[in-house]
Amino acid sequence: MPAIQIISLVILGIILALSIWRKVNVGVLAYAATLVLALISAQDPTKTFSAFPASLVILIIGVTLLFAHAERSGAINWLIGVSLRPIGTRRWLVPCIGFFAGAALSTIGAFPTAPISLLLPILARLAKAYRLNYLVLAIICVWGSNAAGLSPLSPAGALVQTLAAKANVTYSPWEVYGIIMGLHAVLCAVLFYVKGGIRQRATGVNAAEKIDPASIIERTPLNAYSIASLIGLAAMVIGAVGFKLDIGLTAISLALVLQLVFRPKESELIAKVPWSVVLLLSGLVVYLGLLEKIGTLGGVQDAVSHIGSPLLLIVVLTYLTAAVSNVESSTLVVLGIMVPIGFSVAGHDPMAQLAMLVAVVMSAAVVAISPVHIGGALIIGNAHDQQRAYRKMFAVTGVTAAVVPALMAIYPIAIGI
Repeated sequence: MPAIQIISLVILGIILALSIWRKVNVGVLAYAATLVLALISAQDPTKTFSAFPASLVILIIGVTLLFAHAERSGAINWLIGVSLRPIGTRRWLVPCIGFFAGAALSTIGAFPTAPISLLLPILARLAKAYRLNYLVLAIICVWGSNAAGLSPLSPAGALVQTLAAKANVTYSPWEVYGIIMGLHAVLCAVLFYVKGGIRQRATGVNAAEKIDPASIIERTPLNAYSIASLIGLAAMVIGAVGFKLDIGLTAISLALVLQLVFRPKESELIAKVPWSVVLLLSGLVVYLGLLEKIGTLGGVQDAVSHIGSPLLLIVVLTYLTAAVSNVESSTLVVLGIMVPIGFSVAGHDPMAQLAMLVAVVMSAAVVAISPVHIGGALIIGNAHDQQRAYRKMFAVTGVTAAVVPALMAIYPIAIGI
């Protein structure tokens, strides 16, 4: 591997280390690193912008704006209220509500933080009402929300598609989404069973007394704005899935119609857009584009092809992904770095590429319950005894990071990568 390619990988490591150490947005670091590397490699810095993920940025902005309308109009609150109605005396439905409600909102494009922050306070009260373990319910909700983030309508799913296109890898986004959702559902079922299932006792929740489940969430009646927002969300999904319309442009157009008709305060809606995520992803993808241009990613593929033990390589990759995800607060950063490496390991076999993609995504996603991640922090923030919850969350994260990567490596090894 030429010296410039080695330098580019060292710079990538420095980007990750500085983002963790100094809490600096990876996108800012990546843009600065792009300039440095372009000058060192005698590339025209302005031409690196050809890798700017315009469609990904537009998707994040458009879907977030449309979801912001749905949240502001009360449509999301109404949907959550509807999802609580079937519970009644069926305690076993409570973890299902957390998993599927979070997954449904993330599937249609909400950044996972949004459904998690909406649902965790509700799950804390449900845990007390039904004498269930809040931490278990919260972990299930976070896993469901994050797993559904691999939907092609969501930022993480769109990022993986962008990285796959750059690596000339073809796969079915909905197939990967289904596999990731299925694996997370199994993982949630195992966790719920190990922690006592419906026989468990409530621990670590905010509520002090048993409450009436019907009062858990304020019932929001539908109005013209909320009905139009629900129609807008449905139209976005139908347009993207059924008619292959661009997701971002479709969402922005629908959000514009809602803005013109109902005239909510625009500044508050725009403030909902995760601009830090836009900066993070755009900077990271631009830097990765430069790595591809100078041949670094191809060099990595050539280097790993000479490693004598594919089994060791796959296991190291899955555990390295989990380890990086344990210390890096953004799963998107981990995917942006590790997915291209996974494709390099898989080579050109479509089955191998799919297996490695699932292995890398699962190894990164399941650790999102760590307290260094937003999901893990929100879980602890809604716990009654936060110190105890902090210790328990680290324990669960440690066990997950130790077990899941090994399990995820089995299939790629079995098919002979």
